[in-house]
Amino acid sequence: MDNKKTYIGSTGAESFLICDNSFKDIDAPFFSWLADEGFEFAGRKGHYDVCDWAYVNITHKIYGFGMPGVQFGNAIGNKAITIEDFKVIYQIYKRYEGKELFACRKEQGPHWIYVKPSSKDKRLELIDYLEFKGFKCREDNKTDKQSTIESPYPLIADITHKNYGHLHDATCAAAAKSKLLSVEEFYAMYKGPDIEWEEYVAAIREHLKRYLTEEEVNEYLVQPETVDMLNDHFDRYIKRLGDGYSPASTANCLWMLY
Repeated sequence: MDNKKTYIGSTGAESFLICDNSFKDIDAPFFSWLADEGFEFAGRKGHYDVCDWAYVNITHKIYGFGMPGVQFGNAIGNKAITIEDFKVIYQIYKRYEGKELFACRKEQGPHWIYVKPSSKDKRLELIDYLEFKGFKCREDNKTDKQSTIESPYPLIADITHKNYGHLHDATCAAAAKSKLLSVEEFYAMYKGPDIEWEEYVAAIREHLKRYLTEEEVNEYLVQPETVDMLNDHFDRYIKRLGDGYSPASTANCLWMLY
């Protein structure tokens, strides 16, 4: 049995960096609150009264005091946050404590995804893929398979109940605009860790094209540092090491680093 102690900073970029003037006191109320929540102290050294920051790891439920001139790994988001910020984030994750990785899907109920194919061929390709996977077209007075094929508006897919249809007018399409995915992004989301490398990169490419020109995306994705990140994130994603390596998360990370 491996009894090796897990120290703060030994798990990579997985800790929140929290800043508050009260942390200069070893008896700061926040440290007592962490203990009440089941967090254990996992610092390598003691407390320094000149440090107003601390590291907290939700995954391992550990924390450590800050040290002058020492950085315990890369903080999540590469930014320090307040106690209030952290408590909001912690309450979100606490809802899923002890549950499976994608427990949120069940809690959301019907999981409608809005997809905007870039062409008629892409639309037909997506419909064929959905039907191959057992999806049925939602039949009502406004929707059938032919109307879904011919509609100029985004397609919608319910991956919980495995049916699909389409939005009916420009008002609905405008309301869903911020949630629209490309076909490539939908494949990445629906296939999850079973996604192929080419599909993974295609989904990242489509996401980045929201912020960069196609030429900029093409140049960025072949940079050695970018390729290294893509390989690392893809390997972690298909090993089911967390949704933080999904195409959307990876694309957001690349956009912030651009």
